[in-house]
Amino acid sequence: MSDFAARAVAEVEGLHDVFVPLFTGGATDDLDAIMTRFHPAFVRTGPDGKSQDVAGLRAMLASLVGMVPEGFRIAVDIEGAVEAAPGVAVVRYVERQDGRGSEPTARRSLAVFVDDGGAPRWLALQETWLAGAAPAQPPAEPANEGDCNDD
Repeated sequence: MSDFAARAVAEVEGLHDVFVPLFTGGATDDLDAIMTRFHPAFVRTGPDGKSQDVAGLRAMLASLVGMVPEGFRIAVDIEGAVEAAPGVAVVRYVERQDGRGSEPTARRSLAVFVDDGGAPRWLALQETWLAGAAPAQPPAEPANEGDCNDD
């Protein structure tokens, strides 16, 4: 694994470590720092198939600040990482969430990172529910100006 791909893996793990305290009692100042990790052209396709740009992601994360009960956990299992081209890394991982007051969930994700002065920045994220590990009723994500869907 290249040095840049290893830094992208560390970014995946580190960001998810930051999400737990943010969601269980953080402040919006924490969210401002988190958003610097994303490239301005970032696009997320959630496990429900809806796409968000960086503004939509910020709105979704802001809606979760301090709204998740204590005991919430996120585990990330890295499945693979590669530097696909100089300064471009792709990381594949499984994210498991538990302790939200509902059944545990799991999603497989594919993230693309670009080199921003040595630091990996999130450029794209594709998430897919794992069979048997999707919520019975997926949590509604807020509609916002960052919705990239064509429908």
